[in-house]
Amino acid sequence: MPSHVAKSLVVFATILAGTGSVRAQQNAPKAQVPIAKPAILQDPETEAAIAQLGSASPQVRAKARKTILDLGKPGLDSLRRAIAAADDISPEQLFVLAEDIGRERRNVQFAQTWELAEKSWRVAWRPDGQRLGLLQEYGGTVTMLDADLKQTGDSFGGDAAKFAFDPTDQTFAYNNGDGVMLIADRKTGRLVRLAVTGKPSLAYSPDGRHLATGGYSNDVEMWQVADGTRVSKFSVDGIKGALSPLFSPNGKLLVIGNRNDTTHIFDVDSGKLLQVLERKSSQQLVFSPDGSRLAIAYVDGKIGIWKPTNGTLEKLLDSDAEEVFTLAWSPDGTLLVSAGLAGPIVVWSGRHLAKLHTLEPGSVRTFRLAFRPDGKLLVAAGNKTTRAWSIESAR
Repeated sequence: MPSHVAKSLVVFATILAGTGSVRAQQNAPKAQVPIAKPAILQDPETEAAIAQLGSASPQVRAKARKTILDLGKPGLDSLRRAIAAADDISPEQLFVLAEDIGRERRNVQFAQTWELAEKSWRVAWRPDGQRLGLLQEYGGTVTMLDADLKQTGDSFGGDAAKFAFDPTDQTFAYNNGDGVMLIADRKTGRLVRLAVTGKPSLAYSPDGRHLATGGYSNDVEMWQVADGTRVSKFSVDGIKGALSPLFSPNGKLLVIGNRNDTTHIFDVDSGKLLQVLERKSSQQLVFSPDGSRLAIAYVDGKIGIWKPTNGTLEKLLDSDAEEVFTLAWSPDGTLLVSAGLAGPIVVWSGRHLAKLHTLEPGSVRTFRLAFRPDGKLLVAAGNKTTRAWSIESAR
């Protein structure tokens, strides 16, 4: 990372501290991608004043405001860049925004409460928040922990690469070696077998009735959970790659990310291609709980915040990681968390999309993040350790 970018990120963190088969057509609608502005190095006086805007003391904040106003346009421009504010907001709005971000940071606190000194590949909570599935390695067994992260003695799979829990908590699905996906009824143990290619990614529809699977290809298949019938196939043009399917919270949209190409958004019922998000090389995709935003992790260390209804890029965030592997929204949508390769876990304001905290993952690679459904615990799976943080909020 260039030194001037690293320097700006330090400044910004200090501010917040307060100290059917369907083929994608070539003429599909394409979103325009805004160009991010480069970060610019600040002088020490400006840095200190910006940092003090995050203080809990009204007197300190007032003094910081005066210092920045006395610096004139360069001071205001520095503050605008530091909090990634729009160019058209007034100085008063700029100060209010900076102080609000500082207040958010003070009102939510993370404390590491648990660590498993072993690597893990995937973690996911059951919808009731009483069990956490933990897959320690690609092609392994999923072990179950309770809400306090203690072993329950339960497990499933033996050659699992991916797994998911039905949002209605009736079934769960997992790979069982190459070419086999199993859907298990949680109460009866009945298994439905799907014939898939390789070890694809998977995603349940919100009502639990359908499962979407996508591997290294150009196709995502949608299956009926009850009997394993394939009901639709969604195909994307472009370079073949590792596909990541995701349903919107209302179940009306299916988003397909591609590790080697662009992201496509389809209407589930009609199969119609609605949007092509032109930024390439995505990893995990996550909808905000209300479905108004789609966050996408990219291999270049950026996070794209998209409006799924029209395919526009709302904001492009710098994650502080060389590559972003994973994202997670808090259940109430107030926080977004990111992690990946050679960087911290970053906690963002869901409201302002500004950095609030950084957490030490204890691993070079953080593969997956998962909030407990009550929003009071965050778990991170990494290549060296698995950690959890309790979350206290004054909201």
